[in-house]
Amino acid sequence: MITAFYAGVDAGLPPEALVLEMYMSGEMSRTFATFAAQGFYRSTTWHGLAAQYGGYLRFGDVDIDAMDRAFRATIDDIRSGGFAATLQAERDAGYPTLAAIQAMTAGDDPISDAERRLRAALEGGPS
Repeated sequence: MITAFYAGVDAGLPPEALVLEMYMSGEMSRTFATFAAQGFYRSTTWHGLAAQYGGYLRFGDVDIDAMDRAFRATIDDIRSGGFAATLQAERDAGYPTLAAIQAMTAGDDPISDAERRLRAALEGGPS
């Protein structure tokens, strides 16, 4: 989502339009609900033709091998106890990463700014 947002902004798309299209419209949550109700592949039929075609066409652009390696590395890290060990070390050190997480989620970034402006516009208030 973050990569798509910045790619769109770099291409000149309005940040508010990007966050609306990517998730603030609620379409993504409806899509995931349809995965559960209809099945992953079958849910595709609930989209318009342009979305079906675009999804099918762009799927081939995804680096499946890199994603597979990343997912398997994560599974291996969990199975080996590596994740648990690093989490315990994090706890033992007083959670030093927490400050980075809090800074990242503080809302002082272009995505959060676009979300605030969009909410204000949708509610009819100042941005």
